[in-house]
Amino acid sequence: MIMEDINYKKQDEDAIMAFIKKNGGEVEVNDIIIKSGANKLRVYSILFEMVSRGEISITRQSELGTPEAVKRVI
Repeated sequence: MIMEDINYKKQDEDAIMAFIKKNGGEVEVNDIIIKSGANKLRVYSILFEMVSRGEISITRQSELGTPEAVKRVI
């Protein structure tokens, strides 16, 4: 039996970006966590990676630096 490698992180990245695009390009991080379908435990780390790659930017963050809202970089 051959098992396929499933990249869950990539699936979550795709779900997050699709959610951002579907909602006008700018969204609340809580909405991503609740409504995107991505694994809740991976959302923040994926968002930081997407910021470092220049795919999204943080538009609002908490006092501790946690993103609260993000937008897609065109």
